[in-house]
Amino acid sequence: MNPFDVDVLRDLLARADYPAIAALCAGSHPATAAEVLEGFSPEQVRDILRHLEDELRADVFTHFSLDFQVDLITLLKRREVARLMTDMPPDDRADLFKSLSELLTKHAAARRRNGVVGSRGRKTPSTPNPRRIMPAADRRTRPMAFYSPPRVATYPRAAGSPVAEDVPAQVAR
Repeated sequence: MNPFDVDVLRDLLARADYPAIAALCAGSHPATAAEVLEGFSPEQVRDILRHLEDELRADVFTHFSLDFQVDLITLLKRREVARLMTDMPPDDRADLFKSLSELLTKHAAARRRNGVVGSRGRKTPSTPNPRRIMPAADRRTRPMAFYSPPRVATYPRAAGSPVAEDVPAQVAR
């Protein structure tokens, strides 16, 4: 695509002529196509990417900026994301995962600051719900004041058995 094709692309997009758009993208370098497509909304680019062949889609996608890639990922279906990630080069995929993990960390921190937990957006209760922290069998027989969480069984170490720190020393012998 060259700068003159932007008007043609806008016209094709207005008519929803996705096969012609796919042919236009296929006839240009993926970096050039990505540069032109970044000028459109993520929703429009999502619709265009859905009509490209898998390999071309991945090539064009890898040339978008990381911020634009994250915006597109949030609009795609899981199946589409999986197919796209499979076709991406490993180093580009790693960069995208790093950006997504940073975004999710910021999003989770913002939700915690606002008092929202979970994916359903429920507010944090002021007192714990005993039904969630006490097993069902104990709820029927023991009042909350006498509840203690189950203990993890610990077994005494047999005399002469190696400790984790001793194992490398024994292997080195």
